[in-house]
Amino acid sequence: MNGTFKYANGDLYTGEFKDGLKSNGRLKYADGREFMGDFESGMRKCGTMKFPNGDTYNGEYDEDGLMSGSGKMQYANDDVYSGDFLSGLMHGSGRMSFASDGDSNGAEYYG
Repeated sequence: MNGTFKYANGDLYTGEFKDGLKSNGRLKYADGREFMGDFESGMRKCGTMKFPNGDTYNGEYDEDGLMSGSGKMQYANDDVYSGDFLSGLMHGSGRMSFASDGDSNGAEYYG
């Protein structure tokens, strides 16, 4: 079933529902964030989160809706991290590429 649901806090979900829970769609948060992707048991599972500051995360989430697993964070200043996340933080293996116009002048870090 498709539809739209507005939460009391101002969040707005538009998309598919399965068993009364978000399944696949777009969730616009009252604080300016926007998530587009898949939900499992009503929680973010995999997709793209755009932040008000211009950062964008594309990847997986854990059962608490936090960035976990494989993902890519594109920062507003054009720095890019691709790799593992755990509980919302960079964790494990990954590559950080710094923007060419910053102090790091295009440097990359693997670890």
